Amino acid sequence: MSGAARAGLVAIVGAYLLACAGASLLIALPGRPRCLLLLPVAFGTLHLAYGSGFLAGLFLAAKRTRRNAARQSGGRHEVDG
Repeated sequence: MSGAARAGLVAIVGAYLLACAGASLLIALPGRPRCLLLLPVAFGTLHLAYGSGFLAGLFLAAKRTRRNAARQSGGRHEVDG
């Protein structure tokens, strides 16, 4: 990984962690300080689950679209899977 790519990744992850910590503080401090350590874990879990499901849906939809296009053209296009 190049230096610029590494710096970009660090900046993105750092910004996410900072936003996550800020949101956790805003939610937990007005009466629920015990949640402060659990909220970042919950946010991360939700983002990973939603994001991976979204990407899986995109890939499956693209695969289905290619398969349908090949069927409609009489199989003249190469189709993966």
